[in-house]
Amino acid sequence: MSYTDSTYNGWTNKPTWLVHLWLSNDYGLYHTTREMLADAHDPERALRDFVEEIHDLETLVADSGMISDLLGWALAMVNWREVANAFAEEE
Repeated sequence: MSYTDSTYNGWTNKPTWLVHLWLSNDYGLYHTTREMLADAHDPERALRDFVEEIHDLETLVADSGMISDLLGWALAMVNWREVANAFAEEE
């Protein structure tokens, strides 16, 4: 059995869907994310930096091991533009 990337619930892939789900499923985080993106010059980069900061992902991904490898892979799969655009469309 091989893993193939495919769309997930209408999103590019499951990691992209999960990022949007978690950012939009909490009232405070949703509004903080929208405010941050409204002021961002580069929404994709700002969104990724924001997610890494609120979860201290720099430390987690810097560690070596299976979990950091999986987390790094999942973050690399996220379509940050799609998530940023979804927040922009919700205005």
